[in-house]
Parts: sequence; structure tokens; C-alpha cells
Amino acid sequence: MALAFGARIVSALLALGMAVIVAPAVFGFYGRLQAIGLVFAVFAVLRLERAIVSSASTTEAVRVTRCALLLLPATSTVAVLAAFALAPDLADQPPRYIFTALLFIAFLARGLLLLINAWLLRSGNQMRLSYLVLSQAVAQFASQALLLTTDLPPLAMLVAGEIMGALLAAAIAAAGHRALLARLIPPRWTAGILSRWRRLILFNLPAALASQTLVALPLITVGRLADHATIGHIALALRIAEAPMALLGSAATSFAVAAGLWRGRTSLTSPLQLVLVYFASVMLFGFLLVGGAWA
Repeated sequence: MALAFGARIVSALLALGMAVIVAPAVFGFYGRLQAIGLVFAVFAVLRLERAIVSSASTTEAVRVTRCALLLLPATSTVAVLAAFALAPDLADQPPRYIFTALLFIAFLARGLLLLINAWLLRSGNQMRLSYLVLSQAVAQFASQALLLTTDLPPLAMLVAGEIMGALLAAAIAAAGHRALLARLIPPRWTAGILSRWRRLILFNLPAALASQTLVALPLITVGRLADHATIGHIALALRIAEAPMALLGSAATSFAVAAGLWRGRTSLTSPLQLVLVYFASVMLFGFLLVGGAWA
């Protein structure tokens, strides 16, 4: 749990550091892309990442993953088109065609990390999951900081740095799992996968999409009402306000999962656990207020 909490802290601090380094107008553009990416993460693989975790057998999880890998290029294309529709000025970013390609690859990388995260959750390996979060944050920050020293367009370099961080983290997480990778490649469609998991898709996907859209809506809508520098300041304020909630929420979830696994059950029933969850909820509310005041 301590490693998971530390990974979240480092990730949040590095994200805030990058927000301070770049110009507000550039971060405004990037913040809108991040908001669109947040919504994309919901339908990237039609929530089949949940099916990977819930599958009764490894064979079924492999079949679901193969189908999800085939869905990613199509959903990434939809995400790029949606990004240009929601933020038309993104289509004019230089170099235009290279930026479009980078955006497509960035969405692909996000989907790939979703699937890797699902397999780590399935295995119950919290340490590897924490290493994935930490390695992605560090690699992304280092890549973006290095690329920003060049004379290339800063927004394109931020997206390229995000891709490099995601791919490096994916490579680290996949290390030592050659046997599993051999079963996943090449991707292949298995008849009946969507039919077997249709309830998950029909009920979980709309709910998650509505939830994430409400979170991303401020940056997406403000982009049509304010200049890019103002959007950048709003994005930074939202990032600061969200950081404490994300950190404490992650810690409370990690503790709950660890406690359930340690006692051989998935529910919290003892008075001590209930007190700790209550304490975490109070602290979460307090940190949220502090974050809002700081923003």
C-alpha cells in the first residue's frame, strides 16, 4: 500500500511540475486533449478490460484481450475525429499530419495501458501495478522535458513524450511475461465475445461514459469560451484540486483491497476497518477542501 501511495504522489507531483514548466496556452491545449483522453479511456476497448479481470479462466481472458486489441485502432480513430470535432483548433497544430499521427498513437498507447493494468489487477500483483504507475509518470515527465528543449512545436512534443512514457511503462510491465504475450499475438477475433459480455458493455459503458464526461466537460466546454492561456490556468487549477482526492482515494482503495485479500474476503466488516474507511473519507473531504483553496 505504501508503494502504491508513493507512486501516486510522484505521479501527481510530476504532472503538476510539467503544468508549471510549459506555457499556460500550451498547457491549455494539452489539458483539453487530456480531458478528451479521459473520456476515450472509457470506450477504448468497450470496457472489456473489466471482462479481463472478471473472466473465470485465463483462456477466456486471453480471448477477450485479443478482441480488445483489434478494437483499439477503430476506437482510436474515433477518438482522434472526436478530438478535432470538440476542439477544431487542434487540427491546425503544426506539423498537422504528424500531430494527427501522434494523437492516434497516443490514444492507442492509452488503450494498451488499460489492458496491461487489467492483467495486473487480475493477477493481484499490486507491486507491479504501482511500478507501472511510477514508471509511466517518470518516463513521461523525462521524455516531455527532454523533447521540450528542442525547437519543435511544444504541444506535439508533449504528446510525443506521453507516447514514449506509456510505451516504456508497457515494456517494463510486460517484461517477464513472454508466454502470455505469445498467446496474445497476433490479435484475433473470437466469435461470441461481445455476446457473452454484452451486459457489461450495455450497462457499465454508458454509466462510466456519463461519469467521465462530467469530469472532462469543464475543460472541453471552456475551450470554446476562453483563450488558451486562460484554459491553461483553469487546467492547472483543476489538476491541483484533483490531486489530493486522487491520492487519498487511491490509498483508501489499496487498503481496502489489501485488507480483503489478507482476510480472504472482499468485504470490509470488522469495526476497525469501518473506522479506518470513515477516517479516510473524512480526510478525503478535508484534502478536497484544501486542494480547492490552493487552486
